Amino acid sequence: MSADEAAPALPDPAALLSRTDWAALAHAYGSADGTPDDLLGLLHDDPEVQAESLGRTLLR
Repeated sequence: MSADEAAPALPDPAALLSRTDWAALAHAYGSADGTPDDLLGLLHDDPEVQAESLGRTLLR
């Protein structure tokens, strides 16, 4: 890609996650309805929020 070509814009993570019916999905520990909050927490500016989300994601 040359410097004159713009990279395609990525979708907003919150908008992308909100379009998914997480309550209809499941993971190894049950309902996935809390998954979007954990994923968004990983993108948060506050490292403590990131760590809490990572802990919930890994320790389920």
